[in-house]
Amino acid sequence: MQQPSSLSIIRTKRTTDGIEPVVKRMRTQVFCIYERSRLPSVRYPALVDIDLTNRRHVEILKSDLPRRSKSDPLLFAITPGDRTSLVQARILGGSFVVSKPVQVDEIERCLARLAPADEEPEPEIPSVHHSITRTAEALETAMGALRAGKPLDIEPMSETCRAIVAAMQEVGIGRWLEGVRIHHEGTFQHCLLVAGVASAFAAAAKMNPRDTIALCLGALLHDIGKAVVPKEILDKPDKLTPVEYAIVKRHPVEAHDFLRSKSLASEAVLRLVRDHHEFLDGSGYPAGLSGDAIDGLTRCLTVCDIYSALVEERSYRPPATTREALKVLFGLARDGKIDLAAVRMLALVVDG
Repeated sequence: MQQPSSLSIIRTKRTTDGIEPVVKRMRTQVFCIYERSRLPSVRYPALVDIDLTNRRHVEILKSDLPRRSKSDPLLFAITPGDRTSLVQARILGGSFVVSKPVQVDEIERCLARLAPADEEPEPEIPSVHHSITRTAEALETAMGALRAGKPLDIEPMSETCRAIVAAMQEVGIGRWLEGVRIHHEGTFQHCLLVAGVASAFAAAAKMNPRDTIALCLGALLHDIGKAVVPKEILDKPDKLTPVEYAIVKRHPVEAHDFLRSKSLASEAVLRLVRDHHEFLDGSGYPAGLSGDAIDGLTRCLTVCDIYSALVEERSYRPPATTREALKVLFGLARDGKIDLAAVRMLALVVDG
């Protein structure tokens, strides 16, 4: 197959007629990675680097997008931590999201994950697409409410969790994880992954409807406290300093206190959000709880949380395989930190 000679970069610039899309050509590094990797699936990719919070820019982009084939990869360059732009990129049908400043190797990793051009790609099931989009929007609402100190209506969040549970029953955890990995990053990717894994876990464990929704809702909201953590700390690829780590460790309390004062979240959900980093041997945080002080649902969420963190995409490392992640979890269980029965149940979900 003939390789493309360039990557289209859609930006905006100010002209005498206002703002209009401009297509530029990058003919050096990006083309070289195509030749070196011989990516069979790359056709006519476009990297969109515009202000997605500017309605005029977005409307101009929308008018241009129909001219592209739906099979052409569409990448959006997003500033790390810009959750509003992340949701907008997903709504616009982005194939991938890359971080600013854009790195060529990150583009290559994204494009390498596309299905080969001579194979018919597996169609995305509408319910999965809808559920992921709906879940991302719900998460953005929750984080926005926390940052602004505004009340959060918990019922739409619960409805979102019911949609996640339905999607798990229809297509299974694999399709959910792949959809989230492609379209989301950072804290958003992690929360969506955990929500999907927790829902599949609840189904396999035959939990009753109340516990199922509580576990899923706790999973969805467990990290919203990171909305008030500086993004330079959240996105730091290197080891955190003691001061930075202390700031991050505040996120369960931030989320718990917000939900207790600004929502009608149940006690079960509040415990899940507050205690998901606690370990059975007392070495966790924020309170150093141990043993029976950590309830059963929280033990399940902790296992789902750790698994999701291991298998998710990170800019500084590749995702762990299912078997690699399970090996870590069984090791933590042997060390008395997490619940062995919960790990065994998760293994049935993700490796069964």
